[in-house]
Amino acid sequence: MRVINLTQENIQPFVQLAPLELIDELADAFHFGLGAVAETEDGTAAAVGILLYDVSEEEYQSSDTGNDVWLKWLYVAQDYRQQGIANGLMETFSELLNESGISSAACEAPALAEADLLCEFLEQWGFTFSYQKKYELTMTLEELLTYPFFEETVDAGDVRPIRVLSGLQLRKKLEQLAVHNQRMRELSDPEEWEWIDPDISCAIEKGGQIQSVFLVRQRVSGVLEPVFLYGSRENKKEILALLRFAAVQAHLNDPMDTPVRLSGRSEAAARLIGWLFVGQEPLVVRYGEAVAMAEQFRKLWDIDRQLLVLEQLEEQLTWERLIEQAKDYEDKGESSYV
Repeated sequence: MRVINLTQENIQPFVQLAPLELIDELADAFHFGLGAVAETEDGTAAAVGILLYDVSEEEYQSSDTGNDVWLKWLYVAQDYRQQGIANGLMETFSELLNESGISSAACEAPALAEADLLCEFLEQWGFTFSYQKKYELTMTLEELLTYPFFEETVDAGDVRPIRVLSGLQLRKKLEQLAVHNQRMRELSDPEEWEWIDPDISCAIEKGGQIQSVFLVRQRVSGVLEPVFLYGSRENKKEILALLRFAAVQAHLNDPMDTPVRLSGRSEAAARLIGWLFVGQEPLVVRYGEAVAMAEQFRKLWDIDRQLLVLEQLEEQLTWERLIEQAKDYEDKGESSYV
């Protein structure tokens, strides 16, 4: 088994091992993947495992550590489990953390029994888990437009699509926001802007100054995904104006069955989603964090591997002793059972 870095050029054999929306993310900056390749009985290579991760956004980071990564997905094909493939992926993952000087990693797992084994496995690699609430909504554009906040009368006279805004003013505003916002620092990468929709994304401009910004990207799969919203908490009408403007533009540009995915893991994002989508219940998830240095991940794996080798050696020696005893009994004409 060998582990490779996944790219758009070699991802195709691995697409059946992860949700399509996570595969799509590999086209964006700050999202990465590892793939496990094993030789089959007929001598061909098969994609047997996948690990997806990205650099941590601000809402995922712990309060005590920086430079986190977010472990998004870990999966091994059914026929290749119990062969050390998941450990091989995690070992390569930990090597990358160590080489990059990353101090901690985070992940998330459902609060369901079927995720127990995954959490137990990750605990062997230094993760500790706690229960948290989050919002994760996916609906069609048509369903989204039925919510009451789109029916309210809101003055959208100062809202502009970012396509028509002054590039200099927009860049200046985003640079100001990036000083205190990790997500905006990530969006400063030009590759991220390849996916930002310039017609749906919008801002409020007054007196030549940009005051509020709403950025939406459209993934390769067609899914619309809000990625950044900045506005005055005291002026909810401004936020509603941005949301309504974006929804109308999406209605003009995209089919009504276009999926829209909303995710709120930070407290502020969860409050906003709870305010807009009354009655939606948050999901309870297990949030895992490994705050050890990456080198310690490797040490944990090395210790676990050494213990396994010792157990196998002990089992082999036990069987060898039993076989020797059986031979001794047979030489003496005595019966025995092994």
